[in-house]
Amino acid sequence: MIKRLLAVLAVVVLAVIPATAHETTSARTVLTAVQRADSGQLTLVEDETYTLVLEGVAEALPYTRAEGRVRAAVVSSAAFAEAWAAEEDLTLEGAVLTYNGEALVFDLSQPTYDALAGTYTYTAVLTKNAAGVEITEEAFSAPTLFLRQSETFVAALSENMMDLGLRGGCLYPCE
Repeated sequence: MIKRLLAVLAVVVLAVIPATAHETTSARTVLTAVQRADSGQLTLVEDETYTLVLEGVAEALPYTRAEGRVRAAVVSSAAFAEAWAAEEDLTLEGAVLTYNGEALVFDLSQPTYDALAGTYTYTAVLTKNAAGVEITEEAFSAPTLFLRQSETFVAALSENMMDLGLRGGCLYPCE
């Protein structure tokens, strides 16, 4: 009887502790933006830090919001970059860059958008290269950047967009 009780207790502990740890340490993705470009380039700055330049990006950034049901909309690329840059230490974790059939995961910060040149530039820290992709400084074609954003990131971005009076309104939540 005691062995059975200890076994049940062990199962409960093993199930509850990881579930609780997961809830407190991971941020829920509430918004995903997709940034496509004609070309891109990664330039090594130091260690795993790169400058990522996307060329030929659109003036609008499509995104989906997941709150109950999925909603889709667009925000101006300029407004998105300006609102992000207004939050000095705001880093977007887990952005996925795909190109040439490969995928790399980066933490992005310090975005700049040049509307005349049609470019977006980020500081990109490589966090995952599961396939062992060789990163060269050569330009690559047709990259897509998936920007998965947590509640904390989106709330800071939305507040900045409203404070700056930027076109595109708030992303989430609007009060």
